[in-house]
Amino acid sequence: MKEVNWGMIGCGQVTEVKSGPGLYKAKNSNLLAVYNDDYNRTLDYTKRHGIKKAYEDIEDLLNDSDIDIIYIATPPKFHKEYAIKCLKANKIPYIEKPVAMNLEECLEIKTLSEALNIPVYVAFYRRGMEKFIKIKELLDEKAIGDIRYVYVTQIMKVEDSELTKARLPWRVIPEISGGGKFLDMGVHVMDCLEFYFGEMENMQGIVENKGGYYDADDTVVATFRFNNGIIGSGTWCYVADQEINEVQIVGDQGRILYDGLSGKSFTLIKNGVEETFEFEEFDHVAMAYQQAVVNELIGKEKSYANFDEAINLVKMTDMLLSDYYKRSAK
Repeated sequence: MKEVNWGMIGCGQVTEVKSGPGLYKAKNSNLLAVYNDDYNRTLDYTKRHGIKKAYEDIEDLLNDSDIDIIYIATPPKFHKEYAIKCLKANKIPYIEKPVAMNLEECLEIKTLSEALNIPVYVAFYRRGMEKFIKIKELLDEKAIGDIRYVYVTQIMKVEDSELTKARLPWRVIPEISGGGKFLDMGVHVMDCLEFYFGEMENMQGIVENKGGYYDADDTVVATFRFNNGIIGSGTWCYVADQEINEVQIVGDQGRILYDGLSGKSFTLIKNGVEETFEFEEFDHVAMAYQQAVVNELIGKEKSYANFDEAINLVKMTDMLLSDYYKRSAK
């Protein structure tokens, strides 16, 4: 494979700037076709982005022999269905996070991908960004010594779009998203921690809805442990009074502090001295990761994508959130 040709299912907001343009701007990468259940929206997207093919029927996209890989840019409710369809059509699925609605669905995708020997990628794009790669390099070099603990804080104000229950965004409708904003946003931060430390083996805590704006969880306090013994904890609240996104990775010789979502900077503190590393954050934030996936597919170099770690993260979030949703269903 010298060029990687993409198809795309869904053309919502995430595909406008963050993730769509990278598919046709990356080297050796082309976005050939788009399908969306609203054909007029598909036509509008392809016209504005200069994409040649707008499909009205998903089967036509799946049967397009020019397409190698398909970006599934839909809510999680549809991830398993479309991933299975892609695999059966001999296309590589590139799935928005989280992988699927639950671990059982993830394992269905994994089983078929292994049977057909077709890889699966998950769009945890921070694994391609310079900031997070540099943090990993410093941790691997033991720049702050042996890790003692990790602490995550992610608190945000309720958004205007969440104030009217009759018109809630799908991200806070569990039947569509699988959960609340922890599954939509918090998992990016947790994936980076698996990127640094490998798979988690346990994640437990208290999950509540404190704001009452929607049925999904909005407040989570949790502890977690990685297979290598590193432990951590975190607080996520999406109905708070202010905005704080911070991760602290504490070692016996120093610590690293960073915004868990932004790609712009992080601070290394060692022996009382602070050193700030700054990076350019591009508009198409997913493009570097997409380029890495393309490079892997054309045999240039291996990417940091890891399907097993993405599945394991779903296993951990299932472990954490299941009690809340069992209680909510009563």
